[in-house]
Amino acid sequence: MILLCQKIKISTQTFFLWLILLALIVCNFLLIRQNLQLKADIKDLIAEQKIQVGAKFSEFKGVNLENNQIAFTYNQNKLKKIILYSSANCPFCKQQNPYWTEVIKQIDNQKYEVLELFRDREDKSKVASYLNANGYELENSSVKFLFLADEFLQENKLNSTPTTLLVNENGIVEKVWFGLWDKTIISEVNSSLGVSVQYKG
Repeated sequence: MILLCQKIKISTQTFFLWLILLALIVCNFLLIRQNLQLKADIKDLIAEQKIQVGAKFSEFKGVNLENNQIAFTYNQNKLKKIILYSSANCPFCKQQNPYWTEVIKQIDNQKYEVLELFRDREDKSKVASYLNANGYELENSSVKFLFLADEFLQENKLNSTPTTLLVNENGIVEKVWFGLWDKTIISEVNSSLGVSVQYKG
C-alpha cells in the first residue's frame, strides 16, 4: 500500500512537472510571437516616418552657405532633382560623401540638378569645412547647398541622414536610398542615374 502511494505521488509530481513545462513552452511561444509582431509594428511605424517613393516633395525656402534666401520651385526648370540630405555631424554621411561626389562628377547636368540639404540649426562654417574636407569644390560646385527648417524636413519625412532622393520635374519622389550605400544600392543608383559609381567597401 505504501509503495502504491509512493508511485501515485511520483506520478502526480511527474504530471505536474510536465504540466509546468508545457505551460512554460506555451508562454515562451506566445512571447516570441508577440515580440515578432512588435518588431513588425515598429518596422512599419519607422517606414511611415520616412519619405517614400510616390510622395510629393514640397517646394521650399531656405538659405545657402552665404545666408542668402533661396526659394525653390519646380517650374524653374525641367530638370530632375537629386537631393542629398546630410549632416556635418553624421559619421555615415562622411563615409557616403565619396559616392555622392562621384555621382556629382558623372551626372548629366542637362538632365539633373543636385541639391544638398542640411538642417538650418547646423553651423554653416562647420558645414563648409566639412564639405571642403570631403572633396567638394565649393567655389566651382554645381551643387546647391541649402539649409532648411526642421518643420519642412519633418513635413517631408526627412528624418535620417544620409538619405538620397531622386525627384522628378513635378516634385514626385521616384527613388529613395536610405543610409550608406552598399553594392545593391550602388547598382540601383548606376542604373537609375546613368552613372558608374564603384563600390568602395
